[in-house]
Parts: sequence; structure tokens; C-alpha cells
Amino acid sequence: MNTWKIKPTSDLLAPYVEYIWALQVTEPSQQSALLLPNPSANAILSPPEDKHVYRKNGFELEVQGGHWLSAYTEELYVDDLHPRQLLGVKFFPDGAFGLGLMRAESANQKLIQPLPSCFQWQDEMDINCPDAAAHIIESQLLSLPPIDEQRIWKSVHEARLYINEGKSLDLLPMSRRTLERQFALVTGLSLKQYEQMVKMDRLIWAIYQEQNEKIDWSDLAYRFGFSDQPHLIRQLKKAIGVTPKRYLIEKHLSIDLFGDFSN
Repeated sequence: MNTWKIKPTSDLLAPYVEYIWALQVTEPSQQSALLLPNPSANAILSPPEDKHVYRKNGFELEVQGGHWLSAYTEELYVDDLHPRQLLGVKFFPDGAFGLGLMRAESANQKLIQPLPSCFQWQDEMDINCPDAAAHIIESQLLSLPPIDEQRIWKSVHEARLYINEGKSLDLLPMSRRTLERQFALVTGLSLKQYEQMVKMDRLIWAIYQEQNEKIDWSDLAYRFGFSDQPHLIRQLKKAIGVTPKRYLIEKHLSIDLFGDFSN
């Protein structure tokens, strides 16, 4: 398996794009990768003959070639049963809207959707040449016209940074009701959903860094603001679909391109 990720080199794209990534599956596997809940959309470019299979809540979603993967609040699995190659863009949660891609591609809230027309798989895209492949994708993104709703995007962008930094949203110059409405419009998530995903992301990363199974769950519950150990464990199982004990044994995190972890 060949993977890489690169931050955008264009200052114009930096506020919107977290990174450009690649994945090449050369040896198919029967084991599915767990993709943790993710507040960010991904534009995935792939040769039209390549098959991609996702599984969620017992349902199987199959797609050929390039596609748009919306933000998702529950665990998602992806199968590596077939050789395939992908180049993609992971946007910040507000980034797709800021570039004019979110509203058109997420109006019906489907998990898998067609790629926006600005993205095209090209024969000269070579996963083994990261800088050149990333440059082509950046060029496609830079061809997008500016959006008319920059003011809304800036408000939500600032709110998201406040959440990430642990600042109170009461410091922002707008009502909570207005912020809730704008945040849902721009990210497809409620403020509560995003705040919970940020907290769970940090919790899961803390667990993943443990070198053994002897974790002080009560201490973790206190550090991450859960009422007690059972509350933490219930929320963790709800987020990743497996018990903490099983997760510690398997630690079957996905590669970076769909989240913040590598296996």
C-alpha cells in the first residue's frame, strides 16, 4: 500500500484545504479499514474503472471511479478487496463551502455523491510523483470562481477555530441561534455534533497513543469532560462501533487520508 499526504502550497487554498492525499492498493486485503467519524468532506479522484466499496450500518455502498465523500458522524468501513488508486482532497469542515463546493454537492446529504465538475482524473496523474500530482489538483481547485457568501464562511470558520482552541463561542459577535444556522449550512453538521467529534477525536488519539491495555478510564473520563467511566465508554462505542477493549486490541485505525491516524 502506497500512501502520502501534502499540505497545499497555494496560500489561497490553505484556509480551505487541509491536505491533498494519495492511496494505492496493490495487494487486496480481506480486512476492512475503519474510518472514524469525520467532519470533513473528501473529494476523491480515481480511474473510472476502479471500484470502491464502503459499508455503513450494515449497508454496502459501491461506487466506480471518482466520487465525493461527505462528512459522516458514525463509523464507516472501506474494503480493500480490489487493486485501486485514489488521489484526494481533504477539506477543512468549512472548506468545501468556502470554495463553492459544499452546497451543490451536499444538498441531499448523501454520503457518496458525484464529484464536482472541476475535478477530473488525468492520465498524467502519477501517485508515485506526489508534488506533480498535487500540483494538478491544486490547479483544478484554483479554477473555481469566488463565492458570494464569504461573510458567512468567515463567521463559521472563526467559530470552528474557537471550538478547536477550546474558546467560548459566547465571545463571537453573533447570537447562538444565528451561529447554529450558519454552522449547519456551511459544514452540514450542528455545533453540538462538531464539538462532540472534536472531543472524541482527541480521546481516540489519546487511547491510540497508549502502549498497553492498562488505561485509567476514570482519569480519561475526567480529562475529556465525561461524567464518569461508563459514560465515556458508551460514547466511545457509539462513535467507533466497537468496545474500547476490542479497539485497544485491534487498533485498526484507517490511514491518514480519511482521518488523522495511520495504521
